[in-house]
Amino acid sequence: MEAPQKNLRVIEIGGKSYLGIQVASGKGVQSFIRLFSPQDRKGLILTEKSIEEWEILGFSEVDGNLYLYGPAFESLPEPFTSLFDASPGSSIPPRWVLFIRRLALLGKTSRVPEKLYPEGMFFLKEGGILLLPEKIMQKVLALEPLDQRLLHFDSFNHPDLTGEQNCSFFLATVTYRLITGSPPFTGTTEEELHAEMRYLPPLPASLKRPGLNEELSDFLQLLLTSKEKLSLSEWEKKIEYFSKLPLLYSLTNEELEKKAKQTERFLFERKRTYRQRTFWMKHRTGVILAILLTLVGAYFAYDVLSSVLRPPRTVGMAPEQVVNLFYSSMNTLDHQAMEECVKKKAGKAYIDEVTQLYVVSRMRMSVEFKSGMLDAESWYRKGRPPLQEGVTLYGIAELKIQREVGQENTPDVLRFLVQFHRWVPVPPSEGGLRFRGFQMMERVILKREGERWVIVEIQPLKTEPLPPPSIE
Repeated sequence: MEAPQKNLRVIEIGGKSYLGIQVASGKGVQSFIRLFSPQDRKGLILTEKSIEEWEILGFSEVDGNLYLYGPAFESLPEPFTSLFDASPGSSIPPRWVLFIRRLALLGKTSRVPEKLYPEGMFFLKEGGILLLPEKIMQKVLALEPLDQRLLHFDSFNHPDLTGEQNCSFFLATVTYRLITGSPPFTGTTEEELHAEMRYLPPLPASLKRPGLNEELSDFLQLLLTSKEKLSLSEWEKKIEYFSKLPLLYSLTNEELEKKAKQTERFLFERKRTYRQRTFWMKHRTGVILAILLTLVGAYFAYDVLSSVLRPPRTVGMAPEQVVNLFYSSMNTLDHQAMEECVKKKAGKAYIDEVTQLYVVSRMRMSVEFKSGMLDAESWYRKGRPPLQEGVTLYGIAELKIQREVGQENTPDVLRFLVQFHRWVPVPPSEGGLRFRGFQMMERVILKREGERWVIVEIQPLKTEPLPPPSIE
């Protein structure tokens, strides 16, 4: 019988030999058996030209350790992690090139793994690759201590990527480690490691190990730091290309000194960036809130002071102009202009709504440098195109103002019929549509006060729904 290897052994059951792979130990054994479901039984064998299934036939406990077992091979496989046992050499390891060739087969199917698990992958002596089912490996991972999860899973897989994009990132991290001897990201906690992957560039491979092929180093740096990722078939071509080039070049003492200075400068900038980003991540809510309160507070203080010091802009306006100013100011979120058009509680619901949207738009502007607002009139002028994600549609369009004829009108009191299309955002709590539109008619009553006309009452007359806008 073949001697057991790390986490691998031959298991004899009923006079037959099976391949056993350790998946839990000690207290985790019974927990793992309870988590297992029959749907998790299919692993994959990737050969030169085909993808075959490897069926897990059951579980067996040996010396307090739990092994899953399935059909045996001619000899025990080698764990994927054995790739890291040897120090970096003068060429890309042939077994790594073979692994990428085999994995590329999955890129032509719908079976690309969401994540890759180094502890669940094995090299077969026959030249194939064995992949254990993802659901099995998810449960294996859940039973491991945090430090082991970081070492065996998190340091290879990107927290925000899945499928072929994550596979591309995984291949880049492993290639970096194989040619430099160290992983590209070295955070000691899950939070640190994920922050590095998201925000901080690793030390380029050619600085980590001076003399490495610069083209290969640049290739890996691009995949580790940008959103650009390669398909598995593209990876196969790239690794074939780089495996035929020299991995190492000799450097003069002068060139080595230059590399050392570049490394020192890079690490200094990286550390400074990390500190700044860490501070921002920890305190951003407080900083943003303080800035917004200052800005909004200053604006409203100025707003109140300026409105006290200067006369209302409606002085001298014709009554039709006052009505037009009130409604059109919804599109510019000018709540101050609306307030100058009314008296007491007239139009209060509209003014409160505009004020709230104004504050939200200013907050968003201070954080994202854009308000995200699209007024209805501008949208209509453009032909009402599909709305992009993140845009807030608000305001009125098709505004028509007509003086109402009747005995109720006097030299000091006038009535107008106002027709318009009104669009408002729908609160996320309501679900469904993002925006609602209405075809509306209202009666607006104005009264003369000294040198100006003011709106004293708004009476809703008709509200009919409009077809919802299309969203990109």
